[in-house]
Amino acid sequence: MRKQWFKILGLLSAVCLILLEQGCYWRSTKIFPNKTAIIAPQITRIAIFPFKDSRTNKYSIEKFSVPAVEMQEKIIARLSSNPRYQIIERQELENLLKEQKLQTSGAVENETAVNMGKVLGAQAILLGSINQYGRHWFRLPFVKTLITFRLVEIESARVICSKEIEANNVNMFYPFRNLSSSLNQSADAIAKVINESK
Repeated sequence: MRKQWFKILGLLSAVCLILLEQGCYWRSTKIFPNKTAIIAPQITRIAIFPFKDSRTNKYSIEKFSVPAVEMQEKIIARLSSNPRYQIIERQELENLLKEQKLQTSGAVENETAVNMGKVLGAQAILLGSINQYGRHWFRLPFVKTLITFRLVEIESARVICSKEIEANNVNMFYPFRNLSSSLNQSADAIAKVINESK
């Protein structure tokens, strides 16, 4: 009889651990609007600009600097694996930004970015804003990253794709990895939108 109780107790403990782990680790990524982007087949050469800091939360701004270059690198890495696209080297873009005496913070106006894209021989440019990023200490394991991005055609200066990405991440076991994890989720979502376009 005691053996059966130990088996039942062991099974219940295993179930509790699985449920606890599921509650301690959770992530989701949402893309708005959730419809396939339409990118003309002739658009193959893309310049990806650093993302702009558009946060309004004072605590987040003071404690967490926006990883604009890291975000740019992650997107470049993901899109470079698609043979359809030729991604302009970040160093090439940085050199042009320095030459034009512009910052690499992502605060580049649409018109300026389009003109720079022309100089670089790009057919489209990817611009974006990080609207929410950072951890709140009273909710240590929870991170929400909110990003908007747009793909602009150089020839017409028309926005051909515009989306908002929301990445939520909870990891009670490794709470300090949540920030980089949410950036990876966001970069994956942006690459998915562009790679799965028609």
